[in-house]
Amino acid sequence: MYYNQLNREQENSRRIYILAKDLSLRIKSICPNAQLGLDIGCQEGQITEKISDNLGISFVGIEPDLNAVLHASTKIKAIQGTANNLPFPNSSVDLVTVISVIEHIPQAISCPVLMRYSEY
Repeated sequence: MYYNQLNREQENSRRIYILAKDLSLRIKSICPNAQLGLDIGCQEGQITEKISDNLGISFVGIEPDLNAVLHASTKIKAIQGTANNLPFPNSSVDLVTVISVIEHIPQAISCPVLMRYSEY
């Protein structure tokens, strides 16, 4: 049982590493001078932490789950909240990431603009 759990954890770490590397390359090509990012639905910040490490970008994360916020990576500033009520003035961040969030938004309230860009 311990071996299976270890394999799952290693596979999850590998998946996070690959996803963060791919996203880092995309972010670097789109926003090469970004210094501050906002990750909507950051969970515990595992992917965001890797992107931050790869690119040297500071991140603030918004996450509705208080437990995830309390256990979030110390490399990002995680705040409990949702994208419906962001506690930031307009144009205060250089980039916004929305990773593994679209599938959690009910279709009735999905934002057409986010859906259009969700494939990137």
